Amino acid sequence: MINDDDIVFNLRSQDLSHHGDPSSLQPLKQALWVLNVTKKQMQIRALSAKAISKILSAVHEIDLSEETIVKAFARAGKKIKRY
Repeated sequence: MINDDDIVFNLRSQDLSHHGDPSSLQPLKQALWVLNVTKKQMQIRALSAKAISKILSAVHEIDLSEETIVKAFARAGKKIKRY
């Protein structure tokens, strides 16, 4: 299983500009941005809130806590579909 540091290293070495900049997005959409990018670039289908937070911080210098991510997904409820 791939760990968070490997994901960060891999994403930092890639050109992610075609995925847009998540800096101006709301927390839920920032987390979804990470999930979308890791799915498309690395075929990773699920990440923990901790991993999402770490990736946003390391790749885009966005400070988003695990708690904020969990709450954002909880508020979204069934509006989020898994693929």
